[in-house]
Amino acid sequence: MGSALDDVESTLPERGLGDILNETFVIYGRHFRKFLGLAAVVQVPAIAALLTPIENLAIYIILNLIILFALVSIFGATIYAVGQHYVTDSVTIVDCYRRLAWRLISMAILAAIVAAITAIGLLLMGVMGITPISLIVAFTLMLGAYIVPAMAGPVVIVEGARATASLSRTFELAGEHILRLVGHMAIYLLVAVGLGIVLFLPFAFFLPSDVDT
Repeated sequence: MGSALDDVESTLPERGLGDILNETFVIYGRHFRKFLGLAAVVQVPAIAALLTPIENLAIYIILNLIILFALVSIFGATIYAVGQHYVTDSVTIVDCYRRLAWRLISMAILAAIVAAITAIGLLLMGVMGITPISLIVAFTLMLGAYIVPAMAGPVVIVEGARATASLSRTFELAGEHILRLVGHMAIYLLVAVGLGIVLFLPFAFFLPSDVDT
């Protein structure tokens, strides 16, 4: 599938952590309404599904999987939106989701990896109890669950690689800077949480709060 990002030679200068964080806020601020629209396209239907009465745990799990799918969809579309910003200085919501649809299965596989690693972390905490060791192990696993799609996602969306190939391609691109990238990604996680609150808070008021088990 062709796109505006294909066959574009990189001309971006090397940036430090502070430069990247500053530019992140510049991009989101400049296209805030478009990014909010990217979230709304998926979040509104997802919230509508969550308004369904939750009668048991199975339905609760299914609805949370819907939310995970929504988040992955928004993440994939946002990756392409940032690329659009650099290449065309604009963001087109339709093109972002068209690109996502092209590699939706691969993004879903990355989401499954996130869910599996996160579940293992939570399970270990349940088995070991809340101890310093269990918290460190759980945090490490969950950080890994975040880093895997955060680094492999752009390879899937921009380069068009499939899920399994994107993992090896990610390590190839990272090379000897893998530890530096992991440290940066940990900081970006905090930024992502803040941006997520801004983008998703308007929809959170519609989430159901009671679960009947």
